[in-house]
Amino acid sequence: MNPQYEILAKCLLPTHMLEWFELTNVEVKPMKKMRQIMNKFQERNGATQCRLLKGVGTKVVLRECPDCVADAAEFLEEELTQ
Repeated sequence: MNPQYEILAKCLLPTHMLEWFELTNVEVKPMKKMRQIMNKFQERNGATQCRLLKGVGTKVVLRECPDCVADAAEFLEEELTQ
């Protein structure tokens, strides 16, 4: 497992999913899966960069941080359970 994706999973997964993730050590095609997650996130939120989501420069907040984290966790969970 790519260490970057392992760190991402540990940051975003709920505890019960993290235990499953560590026990099964799922191997995925990281770039394709991350691209799918990023596309879903972009569609739902209108951006993928924090500065744009928080309205830096535009003063238009697209999404609050807790909602962004929840979306990322949801999309990651969907990919891991397929």
